Amino acid sequence: MISANAKVLVTLNTDRVITVRLPQGIAVVREQVKPNIQVVTIGQQGPVGTVSEEVLATAAEAKALAVAASEVTQSTATLLDSVIISITNGFNFQAGELSA
Repeated sequence: MISANAKVLVTLNTDRVITVRLPQGIAVVREQVKPNIQVVTIGQQGPVGTVSEEVLATAAEAKALAVAASEVTQSTATLLDSVIISITNGFNFQAGELSA
């Protein structure tokens, strides 16, 4: 386990390269730019194989939402099936009336 006083230093060299192609030749401009990095969180890593309670709660919530979405999808599919059957029956009736 890493101690709370440990520090990590990340060095990242970023170059911006601009290439301009003209009939007379090629011009290449290289510029070293500062990387744009944001620290999202700071903390300690737990033992291997453990998951924080926050992550478990988020996963449980996502699972519950997925189950609810599946139920809504199933009921919507059932309603659409009945609408398609009604439209098909109406079309068949009208086609029969026209041919008679």
